[in-house]
This record gives sequence, structure tokens and C-alpha cells, in this order.
Amino acid sequence: MIGFKNIAASPSPACAQVRVQVRAQRRARRFAAALVFALAGAASPASAQDGPASAQDGRAPSRQGVVTVEFFTSQACSSCIPAAAYFRELAAREDIVALSWHVDYWNALQTRAGHWVDPYSSKVYTARQRKYNINLRNRSSVFTPQMVINGGAEAIGSEKATVNRLIAEAAADMPAVAVSARREADGAIRFDVSGSAAGGKAYLVVFKHDITTEIHGGENYGRVYHGVNAVKRIEPLGDVEAAGGALAVTPPADGHGCALILQAPDQGRILSARYCPKS
Repeated sequence: MIGFKNIAASPSPACAQVRVQVRAQRRARRFAAALVFALAGAASPASAQDGPASAQDGRAPSRQGVVTVEFFTSQACSSCIPAAAYFRELAAREDIVALSWHVDYWNALQTRAGHWVDPYSSKVYTARQRKYNINLRNRSSVFTPQMVINGGAEAIGSEKATVNRLIAEAAADMPAVAVSARREADGAIRFDVSGSAAGGKAYLVVFKHDITTEIHGGENYGRVYHGVNAVKRIEPLGDVEAAGGALAVTPPADGHGCALILQAPDQGRILSARYCPKS
């Protein structure tokens, strides 16, 4: 279950000025979370870390240039397989948090080879893509492959030059919200968040690191889909309303990873994102 509890608080006046208030929106399975509602005089999030920093291990604050790339795809879409190969290249970069969302509208497509139901697809992920298209294209229509960069720009997922340009532009214009992550002695994952004066929403995204699927129907009959960071679920953690705070979650199951996303209201711009550290 995901729930929140106050795990540290200080009655000092300084704490009253630096506060994160998170209202838990709903509980979910298999995770436990806790929010520190007030922090004062805390050490720099990066100062407690050892080893090199990267988007992959989550150890350094993500204030500088860590871009979120969301890939909307389907195993039943023939053009998604080459785009998935490109997405794997992006996911290997240390300056990117990469998340793959498998949509469900391809599942009903009938071909001579029948149809294929993507086992990672969800109507929830389709709804997320549709909302982005309303926000960014002023259209409710959706397509695959599509990549959304930092929640503020989109492109056809196979157009490498466009996607690379949008990533570079997003890295040069990151919101000033820093997030770091580390493993505690008890195994819990702790995120330290500088906060957002403009507000925002916190989400925990759980994904499977690697997927390989032999496809037995639809456009991709007889082919194999190789994917990475396939989202299994997204859990809203609450509203970040002011600067300063920390969030703790239990680690995901073997073979899975997770990421914290801070996003502007109405599924707007990604304010910051950070992978859960592996160790």
C-alpha cells in the first residue's frame, strides 16, 4: 500500500517557513511511502552520496539537464519496433529518465494474421497520451510511435533528429526543482526534493527494465518486440505545494525499476524526475 506519514518534523520557526505539504490522493498496492512535511538545516541531497552521479543511479540532484522522455508505443504497431530500438539508445543515456507507455488502441486492429493484445498496454496510458496531445497539439487524436519530452514538446518517435533537438532544448531550460535519491540502511528509497514554488504533483512510476515478446498476431506477426522501461503502473503521491521535503518508498520487485516524477498541474511540464537508485 502507498500511504503517507510524517516521519520527521521540527517545531522550530525555520521549519515553518520551509514546508512541503503532500495530501495523499489514494492508496496503492505493494509500496509504502512517507513524506517529511518539514525540513530545516538539512544537508545537501548530493552530499550524502558516494560514487559517480547519473540519471540512472539517481544519486545527484536533477536540477541540471536530466530530461524525461516518454515513449508511447504498442507491440501491435509495425513502426514502433524500429522506434523502440531508438528509445533503447535514449534510455541508456545518463542525462535522460526514459519511460515507455504501451497504449491499448492497437489491440483491436484486425489483420490477416488476426490481432495482437499488447500485454503491457493500458487504457490509463492511452489517456495519458491523449491528454498530452490535447495540451501540446490541441487535438484529442493519438498516434504511435510518439515521444513526449519533459511534458512540453512532442515528436514522431522515429524522427531522431527532431527528438534529439527537443531533448537538447529541454535540457537547456530545466525548471529549478532539484531531486536526489538514495537507498537507506533499511533498504527504503529516499527522495530529497527542493520543491516547487509553482506547485506540482508527485508520481511514482513503476516499470519493467527489459521486455522481450514474441508476437503471434497483428501487424508484427512473427516478429520480436524488444523494449525497456515498460511502465507497469503510475501512482499519484500527492501535491507538492512549497519548497523542501523528502519522500520515501520501498523498492520495486526484482527486474523492475521506479522513478519519481514531479509534474506541473493538468499534466503539464515535467518539473523534475529521478530514477530510484538500484543500490
